[in-house]
Amino acid sequence: MLNKWIATGVLVMGMIQSQAWAADSDGKFSVRSMGLATCSQYVEEKAKAEGKYAAFLGWMEGYLTATSQYAKDTYDVVPWGNAVYLGTMLAVHCKANPEQRFYVAVASLARAMQSNRIVSLSPVVEAKNGEHKTYLYKEVLERLQTWLKENKYYDGAIDGAYGNKMRDAIVKFQKTVGLDETGVPDQLLLHRALLQSKAEKAK
Repeated sequence: MLNKWIATGVLVMGMIQSQAWAADSDGKFSVRSMGLATCSQYVEEKAKAEGKYAAFLGWMEGYLTATSQYAKDTYDVVPWGNAVYLGTMLAVHCKANPEQRFYVAVASLARAMQSNRIVSLSPVVEAKNGEHKTYLYKEVLERLQTWLKENKYYDGAIDGAYGNKMRDAIVKFQKTVGLDETGVPDQLLLHRALLQSKAEKAK
C-alpha cells in the first residue's frame, strides 16, 4: 500500500528545480560513507532490512537534520515524514534511478519536501482515536485542516486542534480513497493530501 500511494507523489522529486547548496567555489563538497553508495545498493539493502539499511536511514536523517539547520527559513524540512515513509519514498525513486548516488537521491528528496517545510518551531499535537495515535506539528495539522476543508471533507475551524470533527473528516477521506479508516493523520494520509495532491496539480 505504501509503495502504491508514494509512486505518484515521488514524481515531484524529478520536477524540483536545482537550487544553491553550500559547497566550495567550484560547487564541490565532500560526501561521506553511505552517501557514496548507488541507489541500486540502497534498494538491495532495503529488501534485506538488516543493519546496513539502518545505516542508510541514519545517513538520510543526518542529511535532513543538517538541511533543517542550514537551509534558509527552515525549522524542519520534513515536518511529517518518518523514517519508514521517507525510506520507501527513496526506494521508489532509486528503482527508477539505479546508478544515481544515494546522496543525490536524498538531496532530491529534501528539495521535493522543501515546500512542505515549517519555518519556525510549532507545538506538537497528539491525534488519538482508539488504538490509533500519532503526533504531528500544529502547523501541519492546520495545513491538513485547510486541505480537507477545501476538498469538502471538513467544516470546522482551522485551529491545529484534533477533535471529533477532524477525526470524522479524516475517516471520510480515508474511506473515499481506500485507506485504512484510522481517523488519525498517518503517513499515507499526509502524503496523499499534502504532497501527492501538489504533484497532480503540477502535471
